[in-house]
Amino acid sequence: MELSPTALVIIGLLLAAWTIGAAWAILAARAQVRRANSARKATRRLAQMIEDCPAVPVLVRADGKIEAPERLASWLGLDAVPAFLSELESRTGGLVEADLAQLQQAVKRTQKTAAPFQMAVTPRGSSQRLLVRGQHADPAISAAGAALVWFFSEEGGELARLRTDLARVRKDAALLRAVIEAAPVPLWLRGPDTRLKLVNPAFADLVGADDVDQVIAEQVELEARPFLRTGEVLLDEDGSAGFAVDHSEAEQQTGALHRLHQAQQAILERLSTPVARFDGDQSLVFANSAFQRTFGLPTGRGEAVDFGRVLEAARQAERVPPMRDYSAWTRRLTDWFAAHGAQEDVWRLTDGSQLRILGQPMPDGGLVMVAEERIQGAAPPARNRTAILDNLLESLAVFAPDGHLLLWNRPFPALWHLPDRTLAERPSVEALLDRIAPRLAQPHDAPALAEAIRQRRQHAGQIALPDGRTLDFATAALPDGGALLTFCGKGAEPAEALPSIDHAEIELMPFLTGIVRQREDAIEAKRLTLDLRGDRRSGTIMADEALLGGAIGGLIDEAIAATSDKGRILITLSRRRGAARITVAHSGQGIDPDPAVRRAIEAHGGQLDIGGDRNATATILLP
Repeated sequence: MELSPTALVIIGLLLAAWTIGAAWAILAARAQVRRANSARKATRRLAQMIEDCPAVPVLVRADGKIEAPERLASWLGLDAVPAFLSELESRTGGLVEADLAQLQQAVKRTQKTAAPFQMAVTPRGSSQRLLVRGQHADPAISAAGAALVWFFSEEGGELARLRTDLARVRKDAALLRAVIEAAPVPLWLRGPDTRLKLVNPAFADLVGADDVDQVIAEQVELEARPFLRTGEVLLDEDGSAGFAVDHSEAEQQTGALHRLHQAQQAILERLSTPVARFDGDQSLVFANSAFQRTFGLPTGRGEAVDFGRVLEAARQAERVPPMRDYSAWTRRLTDWFAAHGAQEDVWRLTDGSQLRILGQPMPDGGLVMVAEERIQGAAPPARNRTAILDNLLESLAVFAPDGHLLLWNRPFPALWHLPDRTLAERPSVEALLDRIAPRLAQPHDAPALAEAIRQRRQHAGQIALPDGRTLDFATAALPDGGALLTFCGKGAEPAEALPSIDHAEIELMPFLTGIVRQREDAIEAKRLTLDLRGDRRSGTIMADEALLGGAIGGLIDEAIAATSDKGRILITLSRRRGAARITVAHSGQGIDPDPAVRRAIEAHGGQLDIGGDRNATATILLP
């Protein structure tokens, strides 16, 4: 059968169309294959990402069925993922009953209300906590009524630690804010822009604001003020923190304390009792005139003097007791600074006087030192020994604990023909007996006698003189560590006879004090200032108390009469080179003593001189 050209053309067109359609179908299929492959790859990537992420999704449907990856089973210790949420509990794994019940309630609430939730659960038999967050499932994921629950793993409890740290930081911040607000000094915080962002009520009070809100709103700043000290600390990039301290009260207290010290020093300066104060560095910060005179300190010091130098100055002036170990003695006194209470010591000096030393440690580590002459009560051993009458036939010498000559009576140098300058040098017992040895019939007896004194042995015996005479001698130990040596016999020469008056031992300082007190009414009537200053080396004398007291009282009466109202009288007592010196001076004009006064003083072997400016100074010298 032959086809017409028209039919052939139609058939050709149909074949061409079919060919084109087949080609398009092939190309479309290939594109779909490629898209399917891409989708599968994306799905695998997403699945792997979900597997690798620290969270496991669980889809909970309205009927309680769940869909979840197998990793959930491994997290909960189950063999496989159960079909229902209620089956997440088992005897060997899964959730504990209480956690599962709480989870079920939270899921139901979310399925009904679409409200999210968050909780923490612990798998049975595990210490690892799991964070659970639930939300309503998108309809694209599941039909209405489903919930999407995510389980998060807290690796090493990091989330718990972060929550704990955050809670602690918040608590600390609240406490810090409370402290700042309660602080009695102005405090503030600035932001990076230097603007105030936090101030406390003390800041608001200082700048006169109603409250802290006004300060922040108006950015009220502190103005420069006297005695106001401010400081500010940078807080890296967060701004700065500042404070202000008003030390005007401290300045006032410092000034008041300074004025108090000046007033105290002015009072102490008027006392005749030696007083000194040392600071915490053991430096002398104050010593009244009586202390300076008593211990030989130079006046007008330009540099600080420490405690050790004060003791050394007193030692040079022979105003400390003799001792064998001076270093140990100074260390013992230095320990007073750190003592817990008042300290006391008694110093028996080489001139026979005795000082009571009081030390009071101060709260600042310093020390107040007071010296008092022992003039009342039973006389100390050294003073008893100086009371030996010079007219005794016995020849007597007293040695200090260190072996040097301390006291002697007048028959002693007369017996051994020793010059006064030799005894005044306070020689050691060996040096003194070396001078005596040539006057002994047996000079080798001197070292044995010296040894007995050094050892403080109770010993008695006789020694022979070159002219055939024999002397009895004795050595004895004294309570203060010294030793006594006496000689008695025809070789001793009696001392000069004293005047025919009623002699008795008189303590000079209390003796003069009593004379002054008898005239208190006359002194107060003229409103006079009378200053009695006693040198602690004044000691005692042998005198007729009534006769000598009347003479000295007469001089004081002359001074009172010659001094105008509100005038000043100064009485000083000292001892120099064995003689007692009493000076009566006043601010008036002249002293004209009665002849009986001069005769009474001369009857005691003394001397009276009138001199000074306006002939207003009377000086008495008594042996």
